[in-house]
Amino acid sequence: MTARRRFQRAVKRRSIGVSVRASLHALGRVLEVASLTLALPALVAAGYLENPFPFLVPLAIGLAIGFILERTNRGRGRLGTREVFLVIVLAWLAGALLGSVPYLLAAHGLGHWPDAFMESMAGLTGTNISVLSDPSKLPRSLLFWRQFSQWLGGLGVIVLTLALLPRLRVGGREPTIAEPPGQEVERLSRGVKIVIRRFGFLYIGLTVVAALTLVGLALFDIDDRLNVFDAIGLALSTVSTGGFSTHAGSLADFSVATQWVVFAFMALAGANIVLLFRGLMRREVRPLVRDGETRLYVVIALLGAGGIAAALTAAGHMTSGWHSIREGLFQSVSFLTTSGFTIDNISAWPLAATAILVGLALIGGCAFSLSGSQKILRVLIIGKLLRRELTQTVHPEAVLHIRVNRRRIDERAVRGAVAFVLVFFGLLALGVLALELDAARMDFTLNVFPALADATAALSNGGPGLGFAGPLGSFAPFSDVSKLTLSALMLLGRLEIIPIAVLFSRSYWRP
Repeated sequence: MTARRRFQRAVKRRSIGVSVRASLHALGRVLEVASLTLALPALVAAGYLENPFPFLVPLAIGLAIGFILERTNRGRGRLGTREVFLVIVLAWLAGALLGSVPYLLAAHGLGHWPDAFMESMAGLTGTNISVLSDPSKLPRSLLFWRQFSQWLGGLGVIVLTLALLPRLRVGGREPTIAEPPGQEVERLSRGVKIVIRRFGFLYIGLTVVAALTLVGLALFDIDDRLNVFDAIGLALSTVSTGGFSTHAGSLADFSVATQWVVFAFMALAGANIVLLFRGLMRREVRPLVRDGETRLYVVIALLGAGGIAAALTAAGHMTSGWHSIREGLFQSVSFLTTSGFTIDNISAWPLAATAILVGLALIGGCAFSLSGSQKILRVLIIGKLLRRELTQTVHPEAVLHIRVNRRRIDERAVRGAVAFVLVFFGLLALGVLALELDAARMDFTLNVFPALADATAALSNGGPGLGFAGPLGSFAPFSDVSKLTLSALMLLGRLEIIPIAVLFSRSYWRP
């Protein structure tokens, strides 16, 4: 065998099984579209007589990079399942990097890159984590971008959860486990355009209705502390379950009427969007009412509200029982949907109440919803799995299948759900450990429970944290290492871990 043949065989053996150029071509197209969204805050800046330059620069950079990637990699390879994993991760990272530029360039913005990147990542992942204790001090255009980035992240979540993850079978997210609408999801997953056209319009419609309702409260002086700008900003972060507020202290400054409107749309955003589509657009309400996951969603929210109200009343934190119930119900839904809005300083609450909030954030909303965390469907599957194991312990000969809404769940989906939960809690433990070690390195005190709450807020895409990172504070005291760690947890949580973890496996890159 000649040296040339040996060299060719060696190169062939070392070739990778992922078409990087096809991935870069797809990334270029995503960047071109995503960059155009920066034109809207630029128009807001012009309307408020502010400098649009901080938004036009990343817009131009994104278009240029996207154009180059698309043109230079056109027709280079095929976009398959492996390539989609890579595109998803790179697109979210690129979006966060571009989204951080306005924070760096704007007057009275964030001059420190880790702060800007963390704020941008929190926006695009729909996480109520911020380095700003009072966002109202930002320029209006930058404050609008902060709220709008969460809405854009919500739109990305719709594409991710309905068009991509079911096809990739991530973490037990198979189309067959989605009740009667599961077949619809499988059909719609064939094309991102179809998903955006159907569920994207529903997302836009909910946002418009929320905005009009809140604007009505402002115009008719039902809430004299709410203006039109605040109403639109809150609508953007409510429907996306992002939780960013235009004021310090989240929703504590606004009236009870505003809080109830936010509560209603939070609850809708935490439900299965496919079932909402059928109920609101096709008037098929029965599947939503009969859905086992939706019923458990309501039960968990009510149990959480009751537990919080009892804890607050027992500690004498509230002046009346009704006040305790209202706060308990609002905060239960807020943390279960991973929105993270607050109407009180939860850092001053008793430990039992805050422990319930952290527990709710670790569960999350329904599958195929805009919320983060593990999702109730996985909890439901694992609960049925445990019950099956107990039954088979007593009756070893029994052959039992796990069913949700009378539909048999494939064993591969069950294993995927269990694996996801195990990896989720493993990453959570590593995140807490990283925060504690970095706090020791920086010689500042960070107790274990606040560290757990902060790591949970990041990985579940919820928030806020506790202690100095609570509703009246910010994550600014953390070091750059901790901020980047929290940013990584936010990205892992939003992409549901597996698309990122698979990139570090040797089998992914092998032909």
